[in-house]
Amino acid sequence: ALPALEYALAFDGGDDAQRSALARAFALAKVRPPGQPWAIAFELVAVASDSGKAEAARGRLLAGLSDDLDRRYVEVRFALALLVTRQASEAIPRSELVVERWPDEASGWKALAHYYSSSAEPVAQKRSVLASDRAVALLPDDAGVRADHALALLRAGDGAAAARAAAVAADVTLVDPDTRPAARGSARALRRSPRARLQ
Repeated sequence: ALPALEYALAFDGGDDAQRSALARAFALAKVRPPGQPWAIAFELVAVASDSGKAEAARGRLLAGLSDDLDRRYVEVRFALALLVTRQASEAIPRSELVVERWPDEASGWKALAHYYSSSAEPVAQKRSVLASDRAVALLPDDAGVRADHALALLRAGDGAAAARAAAVAADVTLVDPDTRPAARGSARALRRSPRARLQ
């Protein structure tokens, strides 16, 4: 059940494929409940849409954990659960705290890179490049990370960044869009970009 949940968390929040993947993960967990600490991920995703319940669940789960690795697991899954339920205003600061405390936490950098690559916030371009550089270093074979990296570089706007983005975009276009829906939207945006066509 846990691999099915982790798979579901890899999709963009609200994606149709994510909904069916989450339903499958919870159906599997009902048949064979996961042990601790993995049951934590299911609990956090289940209550994430209610911020009061989610924060209470997070606090209760953290109170029982002394191991830093277990605490890290709770904090990362809490941030991802908020993203899955489209609560970016809470999820992004949580993700920033995660990568500040655990700089090698790939899923935190990935979440930040994806969010900032599509954000219109004034600081988003700079943050997107920084987060996506780190995410690519930690997850070089992740198509969604490469796509977000390419978008970040294109939006940065200088010639060197555009050339790097074109190279990344070439890799991303090789990804099977049916198996990597998270990369599909970014790859389409890259193909539409005038700067990408100039390369």
